[in-house]
Amino acid sequence: MKHVKSVFLAMVLILPSSLYSALTIAADSQDHK
Repeated sequence: MKHVKSVFLAMVLILPSSLYSALTIAADSQDHK
């Protein structure tokens, strides 16, 4: 159970940063049109 908790924590930490980078990339591609 401890392993699952650590994986969940890692996902919680990684998801916001990956979503933010995806949003910034999308905004950049829109700006360059």
